Amino acid sequence: MERPTDEAPPDDRSHRSEDRRHSTVRGMTGLASRLVLSIAIVVSAVGALDAYIGRRWDLVAVFAFLGLLLLLLWLRQRAHRVPVDLRADLARRLENQSQRTGEPFEDLLDRAVAAYEQGLFPESADRK
Repeated sequence: MERPTDEAPPDDRSHRSEDRRHSTVRGMTGLASRLVLSIAIVVSAVGALDAYIGRRWDLVAVFAFLGLLLLLLWLRQRAHRVPVDLRADLARRLENQSQRTGEPFEDLLDRAVAAYEQGLFPESADRK
């Protein structure tokens, strides 16, 4: 016969909601960086406009160059990454691996998806 304890039994729903929160936090990284880049682009455009109105041509060039670099970075980031829904347990596993090895999370994810694709479609890997 089991003895009663003060400890509540684990609730599966709370574990699942924790997994969802973990997954959501990981997914916000790309969105947050795009948001920061977008704000920086707007600030550089306002700075360039203000410098143009004040006829400070050196500042116009600096702000325009900065805005162009930020825009190129924003476009590059947008073109090379698509959002991937990933189970929270798999995301944790990749994060732990990333922390252990020092390899970026994105590189591990790329390699894992490529290995999975090769397992699904072995004939397409042979054609390359």
